[in-house]
Amino acid sequence: MKSKSFYSICKINKFALMLGLMILSCLLFPSLSESIGTIGVRPLTIYLELAPNKKGEFTIEAYSTSPKEDASVHIYLAEVAQKEDGSVDFFDAGELPYSCTPWIKLDKTDLIVPAGEVAKIKGTVLVPPGKSGSRVAAIMVEPGYEKKPTGVSIKLRYAVVLKLNIQGRPTIEQAELKKIGIKKLADGTAGIEALIANTSEAEFKARGKISLQDSSGKIVAGFPLTTEALERKHKNEEKENKRMKKAPQQQDEDAQSILPGARVAFFGRLDKPIPPGEYTAILNLKYGKKTLAAKQKVVLSQELASLLPKEAAATSSFEIKPANLEIKGQPGGVRAGSFSIVNLTQEPIQVSLSVKDLEYGPEGETVVREKNSTPYSAADWIELEIGECTIGPRLSRGIAVKFAASRSAEPGERYAAIVIEKKHSSAAASEKEASSSSTSGQSSSTSGQAERGIVEVVAIVPGQIEPAAEIVNFKHLTQSEGNLEFLLEVKNSGLSHLEPKGRIMVKDIYNHDAGQIEMKLLSPIILPKTVARMRGVLGKKLTAGEYVAIAEVDYGGKEAARSKITFTVK
Repeated sequence: MKSKSFYSICKINKFALMLGLMILSCLLFPSLSESIGTIGVRPLTIYLELAPNKKGEFTIEAYSTSPKEDASVHIYLAEVAQKEDGSVDFFDAGELPYSCTPWIKLDKTDLIVPAGEVAKIKGTVLVPPGKSGSRVAAIMVEPGYEKKPTGVSIKLRYAVVLKLNIQGRPTIEQAELKKIGIKKLADGTAGIEALIANTSEAEFKARGKISLQDSSGKIVAGFPLTTEALERKHKNEEKENKRMKKAPQQQDEDAQSILPGARVAFFGRLDKPIPPGEYTAILNLKYGKKTLAAKQKVVLSQELASLLPKEAAATSSFEIKPANLEIKGQPGGVRAGSFSIVNLTQEPIQVSLSVKDLEYGPEGETVVREKNSTPYSAADWIELEIGECTIGPRLSRGIAVKFAASRSAEPGERYAAIVIEKKHSSAAASEKEASSSSTSGQSSSTSGQAERGIVEVVAIVPGQIEPAAEIVNFKHLTQSEGNLEFLLEVKNSGLSHLEPKGRIMVKDIYNHDAGQIEMKLLSPIILPKTVARMRGVLGKKLTAGEYVAIAEVDYGGKEAARSKITFTVK
């Protein structure tokens, strides 16, 4: 479909071009958006809520801004399509999936607005039966214009956006991460970009942040997400405030609307030096009443790292070796382990150590919880040699870990996280010794924003352990491309972790194979007594009809966990 431009420029001479550019610059200011040229239009956005089989009405006013000239106006319908930068464009009415243009009737397509008067355009929207979710359309109001033999001719059109929310059947907001990666942004800086798709029928607003985690588990960078459309909006607001001599207003947290079926690229700029290498990107996106959390490996290349600020060679103050610790011991027995903290800086650093609980979130992200808040906690079995220490420049400090399982402990696995936090401290900077320590539980005398790293600990009590698992939830969703996404929630009922493999077989009503999907576990493992998600997408579209989906999850038990659902493709 061919996009219609907002204005066109014809037959330019030097003087007229300067005048035309002055006029066009005025179009950037929102305060003038309803009235430019010989007519103005109001409102520019219409919100309607209707149930299926119900009709709604709306009115648009075209008002004259000239005391002497009548104005001819052409009115027509157009589609609203959202681009990846978050902005919208307008196209000739067609067949977009979430359009309501076929449901709209206008009482006129052409009219004359007398000088100094107001003309009304009335329209109706009739929602067909069985429809749900959000729909959008545009009513284009285009004043007539006369091409000049010389100079600049400007053709304007107003887009009145109609947003329709269909009442009745509830719609579930659903966002999906399509891809994430570090790239060179349009302004030449390095940033991390997450492409988010709205795979539901409902429009929603989204805001979020991304953190980068290094191989030791330490967060080395974090930043809020924005879009190109939001950045342009803020720049225009700044220009308007400056023009109107208004004091800058405090901006709310960025929130980007995403239309049904649209994909929008959110990004954050890397504004501090980070060494090249592989990192884990942790996405947390709040949309509507839900949260999308994802964890994915990304690579910062040498070329992109060269675009970052050069004030420092690295942002990591310390490194933990190893980042995972496995300790085995009998009930009532005592075992020992250790790890090292390496100071990567040229100054002494002060760190505090504590034992917490560890879990994985719904999308596989690592979450640190308070001690003894999980059913598989090993926090009470772990004692650290020290609770705080100072490490000299470019030196390392070994930390001893004592493991003592309770006498009543059953065979199985328990998990915990040893949290290491580095705090900004003038006392640490003046410390001349290579290292010093304090007893466990002694609090730091300094304050400041902490850098954090973790050691994931698994405590194993040997013995006969029977794995046990079941599928507690099985559902499917239709993606915007028409493909089917399947979600499984698998509960680990046993006392040891699981690394299951799953698949779904799809059959039609005649028991013919219609497809097979390999399911991916979102978290690294399923911890004991917890539920984790598996996800998979059928890479082809199914013809209309009824189908059966059969899920099998192999987890190491005598029999696979199974579940079955039926669904209809329309």
